[in-house]
Amino acid sequence: MLPATTKYIGVTTIGGHVARAIDFQAREDVYAVLGKSSPWVPTAQDPTLSDDNPPVPSPTATVLDDPIVAKKCVLNLVVPDAAGSITAYGQKWRLVTPTEAAAQGARWVLVTASFDYNEAPVSAFDSFLTSNVAVGATTLQLNTVVGYQVGHVLQLGVAGQEVTVTNVNAGTGVLTIDAAMVTALPKGTYVTNTSVPTKFSYRQVAVVSHATSTGLPGQHLVPHGFLEDPILVYYYNTTPIPRALNRRDSLVLILTF
Repeated sequence: MLPATTKYIGVTTIGGHVARAIDFQAREDVYAVLGKSSPWVPTAQDPTLSDDNPPVPSPTATVLDDPIVAKKCVLNLVVPDAAGSITAYGQKWRLVTPTEAAAQGARWVLVTASFDYNEAPVSAFDSFLTSNVAVGATTLQLNTVVGYQVGHVLQLGVAGQEVTVTNVNAGTGVLTIDAAMVTALPKGTYVTNTSVPTKFSYRQVAVVSHATSTGLPGQHLVPHGFLEDPILVYYYNTTPIPRALNRRDSLVLILTF
């Protein structure tokens, strides 16, 4: 063992940082999360908090206030390069492969994800499927049918198939629709209720890792409740960001290792 003296203080090498970046980039359990649908309000610790003045993120935080929906991130190693094709944080970046990473000193990971209009809640009354829906199905099992009424128009899946509600069973959480499904949808898919005017806003964005999904194998988008034991890697608080139909919300983040 080396003597406990300042003479032998060591450093983490660039290679050590690159190794951590490579390990993170290779993970299959990293998700972007949207959260906090309710307003920021004053607290005893900070009476100035409001939707115009959100709290400063805490490095000791382990969970979001109200996580809602998660989507698997795309991870790439990058290096600063004035001729690069990626612009972030006021500079250009270039993609590198894991085999190039050590030689390039690639200690940065580009984290990207996007939520299309019907992949995450748009209305405060949107719900998600709690069971798989097969082609030809005319009923939808939801986590809640609060706010749904006969005649409401829904959009389903990435393709945005439009259907109309013909029956609401509040006891079983099942909606009957007027047209058969043309594509199969996995449990966890959000159902966008275009007839409800109450808009949904989120106030927290996060990246989590080491998350075990209880969704279907290969499913990239799930309600946050489908994730077990996620580790909060990064997050920020923000003023309300409203969701809207026909809009994509994107996360572009570069983590330094």
